[in-house]
Amino acid sequence: MSAAGAWSVPTGSDIIGFDSADAMMLLTAASGLANALVHAGDVSLAIKVATAYLRMSVDLGGSPISALTHVTTPARAFSGVCLTDAIPICVEGESLSIPARLIRSITATRRRSGWRSPSTATIELVDASIYRHVELKTPRLSVLTVLGCQNVDMATAGVTVCGHSVREIGELRDRLEVVLERHQQAFLKTVGAATFDSFFRRAA
Repeated sequence: MSAAGAWSVPTGSDIIGFDSADAMMLLTAASGLANALVHAGDVSLAIKVATAYLRMSVDLGGSPISALTHVTTPARAFSGVCLTDAIPICVEGESLSIPARLIRSITATRRRSGWRSPSTATIELVDASIYRHVELKTPRLSVLTVLGCQNVDMATAGVTVCGHSVREIGELRDRLEVVLERHQQAFLKTVGAATFDSFFRRAA
């Protein structure tokens, strides 16, 4: 494993070393890289990134579902990374597209009674704003888990997708450093240097 501070996370115009980055920065970068790997066609490599933190103890913080999410359905309960970039909705006659990085939680509120019946949900954003009786234009979410990609049908009442964080920031830093050291070349080969550097960089 590299020494502390050997890796950094670009955030806007700043470069933040691992020793200064908070859980939200690290989870956002790791999830972004995992998503990029999935889109590049290497799900197994994406799982190696996600596994670094999916099994850690979670903190019910205000993280978006794009960073770390916990899914509960009638038959499943698991943590993962939401791969759906945005969720198109209609609320009070207005059509909106909400980026997953702004969503704190989604709770399905009505079961679809027929193929023409819309799926509805309550959506809470990271700024604590709430949208109720929202019609989901695309009620299926894709989530990366330790078992691979799974689909979540938000048309079933009671299904919840909630953003989480992790409790031990030191452990998160260590785990991500190990993954980056072990698989850096594979990451670069799969997504390219420009994409990889948009999530993680070597500190000077």
